[in-house]
Parts: sequence; C-alpha cells; structure tokens
Amino acid sequence: MKTQDFLNILEDRQLVPKTIVDKLRAKLNQGDSRITSKSVLKYLVKKELITRRQAKDLLTTTLTVTDKAESSILGIVPLPEQPSEKHPPEPKPMIADEPAEPAAKAPKTKPAAPEPVVESAPLDDPLSAFSSDGESSAGGGMLNDPLLAESTGQDPLLDDAEGPAKTKGKRKGKRGKKRDRKRGKQNEWDSPLLLLGGGGLVALLLAGGLIYWLLTRENADHVLNEATTAFESQNYGQSIEAYERFAEGFQGHPEYGNAIVRLGMAKIWKATQNTKKFDKALEVAQAELDEIEEEESFAADTESKRELSSLLTEIAEGLSEQAENEEDSATIDQRIKQTEEALALTANTKYVPSSYRQDDRLSIVEETLTRVRKQQTRDTELAEAFTQIDNAVADGDPAQAFSTYKTLLSKYPGLRSNEPLSKKVLDIAAAEQALVRFEKSSQAATKEPRKQAVLGEVALARRTGGAAQGVSGQAIFSLDGGLYGVRAADGDLLWRRSIGQTIDSQPLIAGGQVYCWEPTTGDLICLETRSGKLLWRQPLADRLATPVLSGDQLLVAGHSGKLYVLSAKSGDLKGYVQFSQPLNTPPALNSRGDRLYLAGEHSNIYTLSNDDLSCLGVYYLGHAEDSVRVSPLSVLNKLLVAENTGTETSTLHVLSLNDQGAAASETASERLKGLVTTPLLLDGRRLAAVTTLGKATVYEIGAGDGKDAIVELAGRDADRGPQVARHGLMVDRHLWIAGSELLKLAVQPTGNSLPVRSIDRDYQGEIFDAPLQSIEGLVLHARREPGQAGVKVSAMNAEEGKSLWETTVATPNAGPAIATGDTLSVISASGDKYELTQEDFRRGVATTSAHPASLPKQPLTFNLLAEGGTLFGGSVGSKQLLLAGAENKPKLLTLAAPLASKPIAWQKGVIAPTQVGQVFLLNASDGRELATAFQPELSPGKDYQWLAPAATGGDTSLVALSDGVEKIYALKLESNPQPHLAAVAAADIGPSPLVTQLATVGERVFAGTKAGKLVSFLLPNLEPGGEVDLGGQIIWGPYPAGHGMLVMLDTKEIVFVRDDQASWRQPFTDDTPAGGPLVSEEGITLARRDGHLVTLSLADGTEVSAVETGRAIAAGPTAFGSRVVVTSADGAVMIVDQ
Repeated sequence: MKTQDFLNILEDRQLVPKTIVDKLRAKLNQGDSRITSKSVLKYLVKKELITRRQAKDLLTTTLTVTDKAESSILGIVPLPEQPSEKHPPEPKPMIADEPAEPAAKAPKTKPAAPEPVVESAPLDDPLSAFSSDGESSAGGGMLNDPLLAESTGQDPLLDDAEGPAKTKGKRKGKRGKKRDRKRGKQNEWDSPLLLLGGGGLVALLLAGGLIYWLLTRENADHVLNEATTAFESQNYGQSIEAYERFAEGFQGHPEYGNAIVRLGMAKIWKATQNTKKFDKALEVAQAELDEIEEEESFAADTESKRELSSLLTEIAEGLSEQAENEEDSATIDQRIKQTEEALALTANTKYVPSSYRQDDRLSIVEETLTRVRKQQTRDTELAEAFTQIDNAVADGDPAQAFSTYKTLLSKYPGLRSNEPLSKKVLDIAAAEQALVRFEKSSQAATKEPRKQAVLGEVALARRTGGAAQGVSGQAIFSLDGGLYGVRAADGDLLWRRSIGQTIDSQPLIAGGQVYCWEPTTGDLICLETRSGKLLWRQPLADRLATPVLSGDQLLVAGHSGKLYVLSAKSGDLKGYVQFSQPLNTPPALNSRGDRLYLAGEHSNIYTLSNDDLSCLGVYYLGHAEDSVRVSPLSVLNKLLVAENTGTETSTLHVLSLNDQGAAASETASERLKGLVTTPLLLDGRRLAAVTTLGKATVYEIGAGDGKDAIVELAGRDADRGPQVARHGLMVDRHLWIAGSELLKLAVQPTGNSLPVRSIDRDYQGEIFDAPLQSIEGLVLHARREPGQAGVKVSAMNAEEGKSLWETTVATPNAGPAIATGDTLSVISASGDKYELTQEDFRRGVATTSAHPASLPKQPLTFNLLAEGGTLFGGSVGSKQLLLAGAENKPKLLTLAAPLASKPIAWQKGVIAPTQVGQVFLLNASDGRELATAFQPELSPGKDYQWLAPAATGGDTSLVALSDGVEKIYALKLESNPQPHLAAVAAADIGPSPLVTQLATVGERVFAGTKAGKLVSFLLPNLEPGGEVDLGGQIIWGPYPAGHGMLVMLDTKEIVFVRDDQASWRQPFTDDTPAGGPLVSEEGITLARRDGHLVTLSLADGTEVSAVETGRAIAAGPTAFGSRVVVTSADGAVMIVDQ
C-alpha cells in the first residue's frame, strides 16, 4: 500500500489528530523516500498516539509487511506542543532519581513564538525526531513490541528537541530562588507519602511487566499453534505467513529455532507440491536449506529430514523427466545440471541421512540421467555424422558415407528408425547407384595345387547299412574343416579335402563339379565330384559366400563388397562389381535370369542387370548389420527378403518390382517367430520359410499387392525348445525339416496344415548341422548324436521314409597316431582302431576298422601304447577303458571306479588311478589285474583326483603318484605274499598344491605347483630336490627333454628347465601345443594348433625350422621314419615333411 493511501485511512478513521496527519503528509510531499507506511505506524505507537492493539489491527488488515523489512525512516522534527489555558499539560510522572518540585504558577508568557521549521533527522535513527519534549520514555514496554523491534538506541535529536524545554523549565525567578533557600534544610524524600507512592510504583511496574510477559507468551504460543496447524493441514501458504509472524515477533521464544526450520520446510513443500516448475522448487530448496542447516534444532529434526528425502527426490525426478522429454538442447543441459544439483542435495547426509535415502527412486533418476546424457552425446554425434555423410556423398565416396553410418549405428542402434538419418541413407543409396558398375579385371585361374608340407593325408570313416539301386550321384558335405564326397547310393566315402572352417558358405554342386570357397587359402576352388580332384583354383583372398551359377558364369559375393564374375569352366576372373558395403549372402537370380538381387550387409537391397551388371536400383530396406542371413528370393514380380528383427523374431518382407525389375516398394510383410538362418525354399510359386524355433510356413506368392501378394497356405507352430538351425527341403509337395529331429511334412493347403508323415527314424535329440540334399529320390543329411564323436551322414528314401545307410566321418582321434613299423595305428574317439598303410594314404581314405561290440559311453580322449603293441584308449572320468590288442578285436573294460587321470604304461601292464583312491595295474594283453591295487589311507567321502603319474625305467622302476594336495608316493610292485602295489616312500607335498602331471628325469620326479614353481623330489625316498620359480603358472607339461624339463606358462612362453634353473625361454603365441613334444637330435618339435610345426633348438630355444600344414592340428607330433605325423580336428591323419 502506498504511504499516501495509508495516511488517508488514518485521517478517515480519525485514529490520530488531523494536524499530525497533515504534518506527515507535508513531509511526504517533500519527497523523502524514507517515509513509509510502516515507519509511520511505528512512530504513532512510539508516540502513544495509537495503542499497540490498534497497530496490530492496522498491520494485519491494511498493510503487508515482509519479514525482511528494515526499520522505517521518517526524519521529521516533532511538532512543538502549544500551551493552552483550557487544556494545561498533564504533569510528568515522577522519576526516581529527580527530586519532586511543588507546582508553581505558570509565569507570564510572551506571545507565542513562530512555529519552528521541520528539519530532517539524522540517518542513524530518524524516528527519534518525532519525540516530544514532554516524553520521557518511548512507551516503556513498547520497546519490546514487534512493531518497534528494529528501533535501537536513543536518538540524539530527541535530546536536542527536549533540551530547550528542560532549560526553560529550570529557569527560576528570584522568588523561586528564595523559596528554594528557605526549604534548603528540609529533605524532600523524607515524606512518608512519597515513600509509599514510590514503593507502590515499583510494585505496579513489576506486576505490569509480569502481566505483559504472560500476555505476549500467550500470544506467541497462539501464533505458533496456528502455524503448526496450517502446516499439518498442508495449507503451506497460511503456515508460512504464521511462521513469519512468529519469527518476527518472538525471537526469544524457546521454539524459535524449530519454527525457523518448519518455516523453511513449509516453503519447500509449497514450491514442490503439485508443481511442474521443479527448477524453481530446486532454487527454493537450496535457499531454505542454506538458512536452516545451521539451526541447532535441525540437526536432530528427523521428521524434517525424512520429508527432505522425499521432497528432494521428487525434485530430482521431476527435473530428470523434464530433461528426458525436452527437445531444446540448451534446456536439456540446464535440466541435467539441475538434476545433478538435486542429487547432490540428496547425497548430503547433513540434509538426508543415508538411512533415509530413497535409493530405488534415485537409481531410476541416475538411469534417466545416463540416458539423457547419452541422448545429448548421440544428438551431437548424429549432427557430426550428417556433415560427414554429406561430405562423403559430395566427394563421390558412398563407401565412406556408409562407414560413417555403420559406425554411428554400432554405437546407437536406436537411430535405425531415425527419420532424418534414413533420409541420409537414401541420399547415399542414390549416390551409390551411379557408382555401382562392372570393373574389368582379368586373372587366370591355375590348375596346380598349392605347395604344402603335407605329403599324404587319410580321412577315416566307418560305414554301415545297405545301398539304393539305380542312384549314381554324389553328396558333398562341408564338416569340421573338411569337404567330404560321399557316394549317394551306399554312403561310401570317396574323398576328403581339407578346406578349413566355413560358416555360411556352402559348396555348390553343378554339372559333375563342386565349387567351394577354401578359407585356409582364400581360394575359390573347383573339384571333380567323383574324385575330389582339383580342376582349378582362383586366389581371391576374400571371405566368400556360396557361389551362384548363371549360365556359364560363376557369381560370388565377397565380404570386401565385391561381386566376382568368373568363368565356370576355367575359373578365370573376368571382373567384379564393387559395392560400398560388405556382401555376406549369395546373389539371387530371377526366373528369366536377367536380374540379380543382392542384400547389403545392412540397409540396402541392390538390383543389377545380369547383362551388363549395371545397377538398376538401390532400395533402402533399413535392415541392421548381419540381420539378413540368407539370399533374397525372386518370385513373379516380387522379391522376398527375410530379416531377423529381434533375438527370437524375424520379418519376411515382400517387395514389389518396378518396370525395370528393380525392388521399388514394400507391399506386404509377414512376422515369424524365430530367426531365418537357412535359405528360403521355392517350389513353383510356393515359398517356405523355416525358423530357428521350428516355425514352418508355406506361402503362395501372387502378382497383386497387399494381401494378394502373399497368402499363407499351411503352417506349423514354433517349438518350445532352444533355437537351432533348421534346414529345409521342398520335395514332391513335402517339406522336410532337419533341426533337432528329422520331420517329413505334407503340404495340404485345404487344411492349412503341415501334417507329419511317417519315417522309420526321426533322430529325436540329434543335431543336424548341414543342409539337406536331394539326389535321385533320396534325402541325405548330416547329424551329430549327443555324447558321441563324429558326424553321421545318412540317406533316406524320400517316398517311403526308410533309412538306407549311415557313414560316420569327421571323428576326432583319441590321441596321436602311433607308429608301429610301417603302419600307423590310430584309435578314434568312437573306439575304432585303424591300421593305416601306404595304400590308404594313396587313396586318401580309410574305411576299414576294428571296433568293439558297442560304442563307448563317452568319447575317448587319450590313447597309449603298452607292451606287446596293445593300444589302450579312454577318458578321464569314465569307468570304461578300451583295449585294442595287435591280434584281437577291441573290447571295452569296465573299471571299479572312474579314472582319475590318464593311465601310463608300466612294466607289462598299465597303471590306472581311479577316483576312489585305488590304483590298478592291468595286464596289457587282456586287461586283468596283475597285482592287488594300491589303496592310500581312506577318508570318508573323499574323491581322489590323482595327477597323471610318471614312471622310472630299469628293472627296479618306480611309479611316482600324487593326489596333488597332501602326499606324493613312490610305488613298487611287490611279489610277497602275493603281487601287490606298495608305497615304498611317501612325502608331504609342501605349502603349495601340485597342479600338473608328474614327469621323471633320472632319479628325480618333477611337478608344477599352484604358486608357479617347478618342484622336484628325489627317488626313491622322495626327499625335496629343489624348486625353480618360473614367473608364471604351468599350463602345459612338464615333459622330459634331454636332461631337463619343458613347460609352457600362462605368460605364453615355452621354458626349458635344466640344473634347477630356467635355461631358456621362447615366446609361443598360439594356444598350448597340440600333444606333447617330439624330441630328436634336431631339437624339440612342437605342433601348433593353427597348423604349424615348429622345431626349437634344445640348447638355446632358437627356431630351427617351421613348416605350415594348412590344416588345424589336434594331436601329435609322432615320428614316422624321417617324417612327422599329426592329426586334424576331424580325425584326418597327415604325414608332414619337415
């Protein structure tokens, strides 16, 4: 309210004399800004022109006074009091320290002097200028009134204003002086009346003070109760007003500190409750917390801190949500900063103790902030990518533009649906179309095989079953790094070629030839299907998809982004079409053979003319990287593309073709459960799609659009089992599916179903890992049986559903080949024993084997040669042990307990440690026990994990054996009272457990410890023989070599230890060597699993020689005359020339 209006109210209500109002108005009109409504009100109370109650009423009903208001300033000289005969001035009250004077007659006065000029008061306390000369006090107790609380001290102008009056009052005439002299001897304070009056006055003052304290205390409690009630009723506006009145008027109240805290909390509540202005709420919270945090009562105020936990969390939530929903980048940054500030408040234990923190809600805020920050970074990088794409397109470099796009999506997959980015990709596609063209590049193929160190190679197979009459074709399977040619009629293995592991690329069989990518060399090769003979090879040094035959040309897509064009007959390279992104699937031809369709690794579908290989169109499908795993399929005027859109979902896109036969628009789509990882199948206008979850659907493709473009004829629901590749085949209106079982389904459009047709074996639970093949009425498949080694290739009569034959190939060997004279003995993981001769190496295959009556329950993982040429094979953890004598058929022995470690040959038998602790000595010829087993001290429930033992030579040879944890034993064959294995010595392991196999050199036994040391024990008493700290954990070995030990460490080093020290170290970057070392005069030969044979000098570890086999090595090396024999992962045996 304006001061002028306030003065008008005082005048209208006649609360003060009009003369006072006029004086105040005159001073206000002089322009003194210090005169305010509140300062006037304080002046009137101080001058006792109005009562305190009247001032309170005026304050609450008329004025709005803030808690920050300063003392009012008026600075007006008080109006002098005019003597009046009608209204003489009231006598001054008696003051204790002034003697009382009798009343005297008023002296004659001169005419009234002119009214003094009103002057401004000093700035230090201008209120004092209003004090009258008749006022002795500013109202006594009124000094404690809230209205006057800000007035301090006494104004010197008050003394100046009163000075003349006091001086005038002390002037006395002669008569007065005489009267004083006459009374000089009388004590004025001796009057009894005066003493009684003074005492009464003191009592009245004390009583008045007490009454005033009680009245003000009662009023303070009333205001505080009013504020608290409003706060608890969530009327925070009224609560704030009441708390502010209390804080202004009752600073000495015991609840003052608590009131200040609740005042701050009320303001925070008001700012936060039902608001969207969380930034303002944060400002209020920060300001109020600064005010209340130092209040002593706040430290123990658990209620307020609980409220703060909720309020500050709500502010943080609101700010983070606004940051996430905001579009303006600058505002987002501001909200992020504010959210961080709010989180900082919640983390301040002075405000919110850790036990009160709402961590679940705050963690969501943190997650939101992370998303928003990433979004901000993403938007920045998106803008940068736009610039880079535009520059690349302008420079005619779509490959760089796609690279930028790919990098961006790899970091932010969600941008795939970003419309501006999709438009950029369309720009890239348009620019690329003009650049995609055929480039001539001639390169003649060669008919000469690559030079290699492998002199001979034999693939092992085992065939069972009958034969089909009148079938003359061959089936080709790519399995475990080998390409196998099998005669379709009876399953006889015709040939095998090592090509290396392929993933999606499959061989193409056409015209008696097979075209295939050879990963180990990077060559595209052409072989004769009957013999596997190399017809030509073309070195392309690229990762190639399955070749496609188009007339007399081969079309091969490469990961480099090139579509190679070769002569199918000669293999000569004619040229290529370069694309801006990798090509991972084969091209698709339309029915006329004049259009080619290719799916890019991401985003685009390309249409080429098969006449001149010009680009007719680039369609932006928008698929993610590697989400299209199979070739498109052209049917009528449609192109079908299967895209994997999720972890368990896929979409079949139906694209319409324009007048040029190019993909132009999407007319329909079908959602499938499962992924499409095997080729789409076509039979006339019928298309079948099979997913990894077993969902099978047969569609009819039409020439129309929308629903008429694709119609579901029959389907089969998805399985509940795990996802596996499901290979399909459409033959004679039947759909064959091979995944975790073999199914023959009849396509019946009328019933919209795919009923199962009967076959004699469905191979339930087995895994089919190669495409199905149809040859002259047969369905051929390759599968793996759980728990068994190798791949079983089988044939079934398609019409009758009867199995014909089965050939097991690609079976790993139990261990290295063992040279016995001019032959090589091999035991496969499935228990077959092969004796390989020179003729087998000439043919390249061996199908004759000796095998036990039944397959072992577990694949065999080791073999060993015992006395008399007997071979043993087995697996740690199995009770079965294969015995394959030189003359007898292999048989499976059953032990009393599972093997704890690999056995060793010793004397006339085999030492076999078991998990129950017993150590058996078995006869090498028949497997019977040669002696009573050794049995250590038994412990209830203990399984013995014996380390692989080692033996010393000579007539008194010993076997060193250890449980690795407690003891090491030296065993000897005792003959009395009956043959038995006995411990001639036992010793404690020491502080660190043994973790490797045992090995002996001379009279010392060695082992590696968990601490990375090679320790030794002296035989026969097993006294400590020393230790060598190798600086790493032993992961291969120890193996005896010369007079020392050879080990490999987890530091990727081969270390030779001799005379209790590391003699030399040599880096070995491959995994552990395949098999043990081959020690010869030339040095130590190691087989690397990547296909290299490396010979190191025993003296200093330097490399003596290295040869590359071009095959992955699984076991070996074995000496075979002057050559070395190794085996591959699929069981092939190779002779290598060093």
